[in-house]
Amino acid sequence: MKITGLRPFILRWSEPNDFNHERMTVLLRVDTDVGVSGWGEAIAMWPEACRATVAIIADGFAPLLSGRDPLEVNACWQDMKAHSWWYGEGGIAAPACASLHVNHPTIDDSVAAIAGYIEGGFRSAKLGLGKRGASRAGRDPDYDVALVEALRQAIGPEPQIMVDAGNGTRWDLDTAIRTTLRMEAFGIKWMEEPLHPSMVAEHKAFKAAVHTLVAAGEREWGFAGYQRWIECGAVDVFGIDPARVEGVTGFRAIASAVEQAGKIVNAHAWSTAVLTAASLHLSLASLAAILFELKPIPGPMQFDLIDEPFWHDHGLVRASGRPGHGAEPKPEVIERYSVA
Repeated sequence: MKITGLRPFILRWSEPNDFNHERMTVLLRVDTDVGVSGWGEAIAMWPEACRATVAIIADGFAPLLSGRDPLEVNACWQDMKAHSWWYGEGGIAAPACASLHVNHPTIDDSVAAIAGYIEGGFRSAKLGLGKRGASRAGRDPDYDVALVEALRQAIGPEPQIMVDAGNGTRWDLDTAIRTTLRMEAFGIKWMEEPLHPSMVAEHKAFKAAVHTLVAAGEREWGFAGYQRWIECGAVDVFGIDPARVEGVTGFRAIASAVEQAGKIVNAHAWSTAVLTAASLHLSLASLAAILFELKPIPGPMQFDLIDEPFWHDHGLVRASGRPGHGAEPKPEVIERYSVA
């Protein structure tokens, strides 16, 4: 079996889990001479980054991989890394190689929505602070603590609550520590990205001051970045996105290092069903993974893109039994959301 073509598609859609703001990604179809095709995803997110990713695939990786055996995964992966050495490590070539976030205007609105998902079978909830929308979450620490307290009172002691401060929250070290310590009274599972990833020393001080698990990593691009976080000892839960970290092979290498360090793997899967499929298989293959995140609100890239959307059954998610990762995009949906 030989690779005969790589065909990237830039997709744009309104994401209901992000207040219907537009999101973009790149899906890639790999064709072979025996009629078998496979699908992957590169989350480049922005228009210019998606176009750059397509250019790298079309002008760089397609000629490199033409005629190669697609089953020689590691060899192909190493050759792509070698080819893109100048712009690849921590750069735009990484995605080319390659949850439950709720944000409502008031605490009552947020708690009611999340409690509904818990009643529907979800076993945990992740609060995304600092998201786009009308909520004060992530902009007022008192509001954030009150939200966690109200949610815990509404759902009881068993469902887990994770808090994702994220890119939209601008805490300094003291604010991050004080806010997290106050939230710990209501049993949060972890605090995710309380500080900017560049603030390594502050992350170490934060880790030493709190009692809850610290999560980070989803903005890293490759093994070296994750290895630095492992060595600094400031992170317990490592968010890993196979559409960013040089694909399945990159994910497996990082997950292995995280597992050897005795830490937790959390697959980042907040895009299309193709990424969900890959992340789910990788989570099931890692002894260090403890949960899997799903988008709670049905959207086109999860529920229209493939025939059998991924969903939970009483809080459990099962991988598809179909060949490969099990997510075969529908051509008509690809056409509907494709942009030049």
